[in-house]
Amino acid sequence: MCGIVGYIGNKNTKDIILQGLYALDYRGYDSSGVSFIKDNKIITYKELGLVNNLEKTVKNVDFNNCAIAHTRWATHGSPSVKNAHPHNSGKWSLAHNGIIENANGLKDTLKDHKFYSETDTEVIVALLDQISTTVTNPMEAIIKTCSQLNGSYALVIINADTPNKIYVAREQSPLYIAKTSEGHIISSDLSLFENKSTEYYTLNNGDFAEIDMDNIIFFNKKQEKFVKKPKKLSLCNTMSDLKNYKHYMIKEINDIPLSLSNTHKHYQKYDLSPIKDILQKVTSVHFVGCGTAYHSALMGAKFIENICHIPAYTHIGSDFNDKILLTDKDSLYVIVSQSGETSDTIKAMHRIQKTNKVLAITNVLHSTIAQESDFLAPTYAGKEISVASTKAYNTQILTMYELANNIAKLQNKETHLPSINTIITEASNILKNNNIDELSYVVQKYNQIFFIGRSYDYVTAMEGSLKLKEISYINCSAFPAGELKHGTIALVDDNTLVIAIVTDPKVKTKMESALNEVKARGAKTLLITNLSIKEELTDYIYRLPCMNEYDAQIISCIPLQLLAYYVSIHKGFNPDKPKNLAKSVTVE
Repeated sequence: MCGIVGYIGNKNTKDIILQGLYALDYRGYDSSGVSFIKDNKIITYKELGLVNNLEKTVKNVDFNNCAIAHTRWATHGSPSVKNAHPHNSGKWSLAHNGIIENANGLKDTLKDHKFYSETDTEVIVALLDQISTTVTNPMEAIIKTCSQLNGSYALVIINADTPNKIYVAREQSPLYIAKTSEGHIISSDLSLFENKSTEYYTLNNGDFAEIDMDNIIFFNKKQEKFVKKPKKLSLCNTMSDLKNYKHYMIKEINDIPLSLSNTHKHYQKYDLSPIKDILQKVTSVHFVGCGTAYHSALMGAKFIENICHIPAYTHIGSDFNDKILLTDKDSLYVIVSQSGETSDTIKAMHRIQKTNKVLAITNVLHSTIAQESDFLAPTYAGKEISVASTKAYNTQILTMYELANNIAKLQNKETHLPSINTIITEASNILKNNNIDELSYVVQKYNQIFFIGRSYDYVTAMEGSLKLKEISYINCSAFPAGELKHGTIALVDDNTLVIAIVTDPKVKTKMESALNEVKARGAKTLLITNLSIKEELTDYIYRLPCMNEYDAQIISCIPLQLLAYYVSIHKGFNPDKPKNLAKSVTVE
């Protein structure tokens, strides 16, 4: 959450900063701002809303050769100009990604500072301003300030007395630096360096750096200089061009067949040797994820149990970090995150690694999770920009399907290999020939929608419900079909739409019973199914292709992804930038 960009060089600073903000606004688009130095004074511009509002404001403004900027997802304080970053105090200006947990306590010690915002970030710059009066140089002031902070932060900082330098600091929140032909670029996302540099530096926890036109000097918490080696930049950001699509979400849904193909090709030649011994002996599997990644983890657990016949468990990242950790040496822990920067999931990974090895499933190969996990099982969805995750979910499910089969094979059990050509063909057919747009006009009329399913289909129902609520703002929920009669059916009436997913013949009769129950109470029903369901139970239907129960799970969510997209645009919303949400959740 929140996007940070900094630049120092000899090119057009304003253009580079704005390009960076536009590239990062998927991380937050509540407000944006920029600071630079002119005549030894801090100049700051901020605007509420999207980056183009800031661009209009600075249209006729000349920047110098050094600037920092930020696009915000609100944590402390509502979206507003006063809460937008950068924040200033005295000769300092800084932008921040993260959360300072002891901000209120620090604020109590800063009696002489007049606070203008509701943010935790302003506390950092106020403390920095105060400490800088007692030390000899800016870096010493920054390190001493950070030593008093509890929580997470990625900071880009400028000081009016050193107009040709940018200072950075990192703890828990990602931050990178690249030397390019244009100068030095600082960013919270490696994608800003694409086509600009072949190398980059990762700031680790507790790292600081001073950056000028020619040099990057790294410091540790003891104010000691050290040398850091750059890493090679080989981004997996294919398929990020919007092309002729109106929104990234619909473009990324249409990327699904190619994403599945690329992911499967990787696992055809995947080297199992580093983890082979663990997979051969594993007696249980624990998945940890948040949001859509958690839903794919639920599907993965079902694959493990049904294919490998060993117990599998799923944990929501934030809840996992609050529970007693009971580990077993033969348990495999699988961390799932599209971005690889999900704060709750990273914290869970570090906790698990005290006793067990961790396998990471992520789409971003240079992310914190990818770099710090013990083993990596990447997805190859290509860059996903829309906040609502789509193709990453499908490739995560395929990756877990492949994982389950690899475990089964190594444990001399029967495998159920994906029929990848059929899966890709049928996914393409769904995208080419669908009546989902027509069905979306029905769905958008309802203010109460229940998604139901059993077994695998309940997981798909959960993901379909999440997609619809996050971009259309319809109050919808998912329930196991058998649980309706244990409470939820009290809410069902003739103003209710029930969307039922039915792909498993073994539960068809029970699903028909659930549909009877909701129809008897006046609800309308929309079925997503590849089975023959009694006609009187169906008001609307979308026909899925006939496939086996494992393969079907990779594509049964596609109609629901399309449904959410069409409902969103028909209601006049931007599906790529839903309110209150951001793509990469880098705060707890």
